[in-house]
Amino acid sequence: VSRGESNDLSSSTSSSTPDDPALPGESERKSDDSLSAHPLLGDPIALAIGLLALVLGDSIAESLVQKALSGSSSQMPRIGMEPLKVDRSSADGVRSAIMSTKRRNVAEKTTTSILTFVSAHILDDIPRIFAYPLGPTNTKSASNGKSLVASASVISSLAIASSSSYLSQSSGGTGSTGGSQSGRARQSAARLVNSLAVRLVALYDAMESMESLSHEGNEGNVAEAISSIHSYLCRVFALTCKVLAASASRHTAVSANQHGVETKDACYGIMCTIARSAIATSSSGMVFNNGEATGEQDSGQGAVSIKTAALLFGCSAYEEETLRPRATAALDALLAAYCRVYKADQAKAATLGSAMDVDDNEPQEPENPWATPAGAQGTSEPSSTNFRQLCRSLLPLLWTSAKPSQPKASRLASARWASELVKPIDCVSACHILCYLSGDADVTASSVAREGLGISDRAVNDDLTTLAAEVGERKDLPDFQDFAECVFSVDSNGVGSYHDFSPRGQGAALRFGFICLLGDLYGGDDASVSIYLRTITLSLVDLDSASSASGTGRGREALDLLDDCCFCLAGVLGSSSFARSALVKSAEVNHQYLSSLSIKVASSKARRLLAESCGYLYEDADIWEASDGNWVEASGIDKALSLCASKLKEMRETLFMVGEVHGAAHLGSRCVRAFRLRKLAFPGGENDASPDLARCWGDCSDIISALGHGTLHSDDAIGSACAQGLQILFSYNQVDSPQLDHKLLEGTGNALQDLVTSLKKYGNGDNTDPQRASLLAKAAGSTLAATTLFPDASVKSSEDNTDDSPSSSLKRLRLQCVDGIFALLGSTSFRKDPEISLVAGEALAAYADAYSPKGAEWSAPDIDEPEDFDDNYAKNLPPHKHVIYVLLKSVAVATNPHKKAASGPALLALVGRAASSVNKNPDFASRHFVSEVSQQLPDVQAAFLKLLAFAKNKQLGRESCVLGLAACHGLATGMSSSGGSNNIDTSSNQAEALSERLLNAFGTTTNYGGSAYQESDAANRERLRRENRDGDSGSAGPAASLMEDFGMEPVADVGGAAGMSEAALGSYREMASAAIAIGRPDVLYSLM
Repeated sequence: VSRGESNDLSSSTSSSTPDDPALPGESERKSDDSLSAHPLLGDPIALAIGLLALVLGDSIAESLVQKALSGSSSQMPRIGMEPLKVDRSSADGVRSAIMSTKRRNVAEKTTTSILTFVSAHILDDIPRIFAYPLGPTNTKSASNGKSLVASASVISSLAIASSSSYLSQSSGGTGSTGGSQSGRARQSAARLVNSLAVRLVALYDAMESMESLSHEGNEGNVAEAISSIHSYLCRVFALTCKVLAASASRHTAVSANQHGVETKDACYGIMCTIARSAIATSSSGMVFNNGEATGEQDSGQGAVSIKTAALLFGCSAYEEETLRPRATAALDALLAAYCRVYKADQAKAATLGSAMDVDDNEPQEPENPWATPAGAQGTSEPSSTNFRQLCRSLLPLLWTSAKPSQPKASRLASARWASELVKPIDCVSACHILCYLSGDADVTASSVAREGLGISDRAVNDDLTTLAAEVGERKDLPDFQDFAECVFSVDSNGVGSYHDFSPRGQGAALRFGFICLLGDLYGGDDASVSIYLRTITLSLVDLDSASSASGTGRGREALDLLDDCCFCLAGVLGSSSFARSALVKSAEVNHQYLSSLSIKVASSKARRLLAESCGYLYEDADIWEASDGNWVEASGIDKALSLCASKLKEMRETLFMVGEVHGAAHLGSRCVRAFRLRKLAFPGGENDASPDLARCWGDCSDIISALGHGTLHSDDAIGSACAQGLQILFSYNQVDSPQLDHKLLEGTGNALQDLVTSLKKYGNGDNTDPQRASLLAKAAGSTLAATTLFPDASVKSSEDNTDDSPSSSLKRLRLQCVDGIFALLGSTSFRKDPEISLVAGEALAAYADAYSPKGAEWSAPDIDEPEDFDDNYAKNLPPHKHVIYVLLKSVAVATNPHKKAASGPALLALVGRAASSVNKNPDFASRHFVSEVSQQLPDVQAAFLKLLAFAKNKQLGRESCVLGLAACHGLATGMSSSGGSNNIDTSSNQAEALSERLLNAFGTTTNYGGSAYQESDAANRERLRRENRDGDSGSAGPAASLMEDFGMEPVADVGGAAGMSEAALGSYREMASAAIAIGRPDVLYSLM
């Protein structure tokens, strides 16, 4: 049918003779010119019906139209002459009339052209095709439901019938003339159904929204229209599923021609269109059941069917490569439909739950559990039960799709379905599948699975502190007991055992299991922890035996699994006392096995984590209570100390094993820390004069000295490990630093001497290394804090009062180490990495706040504080005064711009530590460090304001000044609320004075006096004129004139944050004034 012929036919329909009477309802049709006739096609509805009738034959078409219009007042429109009147008085008359006037269906070639024309030029080109009326309409009954969608019903019936005869067969159809022509007919039929689905979905969604806005009395008509459209969409969806069923089998052959590909492509488009529409949330559930509306007849079970899901999973697995993305897209659309249905069900349940809430103030009758009828029991949550059944049905399908033998599209789809649909319903089963898929060979599937588990960011998950904070905010974690029994249990008969996972999948399962353990409120029961711990230890044994046997365990995946095992082992031992006790009692993997493994294992990260695990075991005093006081022999820590001391001595030789020295550094630091703290907690537990203890003290001193020497090593791995080791072994758990044992004075002095040299070597000069300098600064801060309290005089020898005694030497080395930390401010390392100033400030804060118990007194210089900075006076000050004095009097006013800019982050570290301490625990207000910072708050605030106006200050410096000002306010507020000052009113006044000074600093129009408000040249000259510093005329002075002659600015514009204009600072001034006016000075710091 050519386009010209269609125009001729349509024009004959749209025109009428003057003698013909007006048809009923024609005036209403002509009132809307936009819908009365199409400019090219005339009446598109009549044209479409006439063309589709040629495909089916007049007899079949009329019967379909009559069935579609049953109960409707509409009539079938016709093109051309009216049909002959049939004499129905006799059967022969009816038969002869039909045979003489009814057209039979056309040939397949013509059918292809007709279907293409209807699809492309009627359904696609006319978006509002179903808004056209269907022929003459009876105005009295035109408002019933079927009349609203009469056009859609007729065209849908004819289009589906025309297409189904071709789409239902593998090739050909009615009137087939050959394979090639049959393929074209199927392609045209599929495109027609696709176009029809798009129009029906748009109409269905519009009718759904119309139903919610319909007036009273019209709800039934709209519901009847929606039901009619729904039935046709069900037929379209069922026909599509029938076409695609062959593609879901592994025995399906690849399409031999392009027509088959285009046909299935259109079918996938139909499934996507219908799945993304509002019909997916209908109660029938036909989208999930291959187009069969079984929701009403099966008690709502149609919404949980997986027939369509199974079909599309099969298509994504066995479809040809060119169409696999289309199958995946259809699967994603179906997943979104499931999620929408589940969210709607949850919202409905929440609404019902809120409606059932009863006011607590009203008297309530006592509940009677026997009052519920037997038939009503167990039906309170039918929808939730349905979705649980859905998960049970989906799990075998998802596990089958997750197999490595399946295409990556299927594995990716399995990860998405488990993460987005199954996880909110059955968290344990979904996480089980996601752990398995986390080790998938495809990067996309693995990343989607890890995202679903929440372990995609490996760097963040390696930090236990950050990980614990994030776990507390997560609400999507399964119960640890259920997860451990499902994944790690040996007796599990289900699919996907832990031992069947790939190495990456095993690592993901272990990490997620540890996250579940952290999220468990009660820390997991003993049986679950035992299962989890046994899985970790068996994995360690397997990896150790594989690496020592043939080297197969040294691959990248095996090393990653080793790191994951060690990380989880350290985490579970640090959080569970039962796990520590069980591991020590184990015959195969215990503390001795871990200590030896921490030195010989191949991964540096694993060595560090294994050493940390050994430290948890050695420091747990409850484990060794049954040792009859012989803790050293029972724990075997003497052997570990001796082994580490001998390995670290090899570092001084020319040839040595770097990995063993690295492991000995971490293990030795953990052992020394455990030994120190154990002896401090139980000073009379063992006889210090025994040869075993003396040997342990000697090994501890040798390890400290060796670690200090290792900080000078040229190898980064060894130098960093030794610096971290010093930081660990001198750390402590209590608030105040414990007393340093006199047996460690010599080794500690050697370590301090080497630290001073290392700080100079890697902080400045040709060997500058900011990363190593940061580690050295942390080690120096920890060492300085641990050496604050010297041994008592009763244990000192008579030679300790000389300058060469260990105590005197230690005092001198401590001051040199403090100077080395101060030297990092503005150093070459600072220019490469400005954050080192924060690290140095934290180290100084640890040194200043190491020891301050109640009643403690510090020595002070005999002379008064000089006006200018005096280094000798500073060294005689206590640590808390020494640090603040040097920062305020020397570093913050230095002429070196780098050194001056570095003072801001260092001051922030001091004030932040004091403010955090006093706000967390008000008793800390009496500590000497906090009191000293509080007394110096005006000077500290002035220093921050001047540094904020410093033109050479960079982003980190400016942010540190802003945060420092806020910390000053927090410290003043905390001191006033805790009563730490001698007078509470004084502390309150100090907080108000700080806010007032801050407001004045930002509220003036000059940078004179430390203001951070940017000053222009004109404002500078005006200020000088008012101050009579350059004469009444305001002209520049001699020096300024000389600078102008040489092309230099007489006054440099300074102040504020770089790039911040006066308008921005003016806005802050206005907001700050408003904050003061309403009595909320804390808003000042929020606005910064």
